[in-house]
Amino acid sequence: MKWLVYRLYVQFILFFNISLSHIFINHVA
Repeated sequence: MKWLVYRLYVQFILFFNISLSHIFINHVA
């Protein structure tokens, strides 16, 4: 259970970072 939560947390962070970078690039470009 702990590993599942950890994996979900990591995937959420990665997805959040990708979304944030896309928004940042769109605003700058």
